[in-house]
Amino acid sequence: MKKILLVLIGYIVVSACQKIIEIELPDQELVPVVNCLFTEGEPFKVHLSRVKAADSKTYAAIDDASVKLFDGDEFLGTLNSEGEGVYLDSALLPKIGHSYSLEIKSPDDDAIRVEDFLPGIGLQVLGHHFIQNAGIDDEGQSYSELRIELSDSEDSENFYGISVLADPGVGKLFPLEITSNDTKITNEIIVEDYPDILVFRDDQFNASTTVVSVRFSYDIATHFRLYSFSSDAFSYIRSLIIHNYTKEYDFWEVYEPIAVYSNVENAYGIFAGYSFRDYEITAKNPLP
Repeated sequence: MKKILLVLIGYIVVSACQKIIEIELPDQELVPVVNCLFTEGEPFKVHLSRVKAADSKTYAAIDDASVKLFDGDEFLGTLNSEGEGVYLDSALLPKIGHSYSLEIKSPDDDAIRVEDFLPGIGLQVLGHHFIQNAGIDDEGQSYSELRIELSDSEDSENFYGISVLADPGVGKLFPLEITSNDTKITNEIIVEDYPDILVFRDDQFNASTTVVSVRFSYDIATHFRLYSFSSDAFSYIRSLIIHNYTKEYDFWEVYEPIAVYSNVENAYGIFAGYSFRDYEITAKNPLP
């Protein structure tokens, strides 16, 4: 009985010492978010939104903005508001090698401006080799490997990406989760999270040839896709891969979350160009 009484007294003392402290956080400016990744053959599609509150993960669409598109200094037109924050004009298609900019004005915000260009495909595929059941990973799972020989024809800094795709027969290719131990890729991103796209640059093989290898757990791969990114598109995709990995809590490793890259003035988000080309995985033209 005496022990129970002592426990109760201790609980009352601890409870009496508790004090609720209200922390006043500084007001966060709720600026707009602009999102548009553009590529050849698809119209510019801009999404405008604003986070509802500083501590909220939900966004409110902005439907009352003026979104003007320019090709260099040439005014191309004003994108139409389609509702739910989407602005587009199906007649306005990006062209490789051209630089584009957006000028966005909405009643409640400062004027927004952002620009980027659409790069062409800077890589040539010389051959590829698909190895089924190439090995066993650290978790005891078998994996397949795809090795691609590439030629980088441009003597300048270029930014690339790769995905491995499957064709389930529904008229659309779907990306597979992939990883790599290739230093051209591991120098750029954390690959432990198995994203569906990996990125690399040509600093190790500028204007020469190289072999890039990727791994995946499924034997249903039918195609691979090569990307050429603008510098801003590359920085955005790279930061997004790292952000998605570091935001998850890991008992053994603690990472500081990485902010997603933004190139938009007076707002957050991305407006950037990329090109891509799909290749069928076959036994033809294998690596030597």
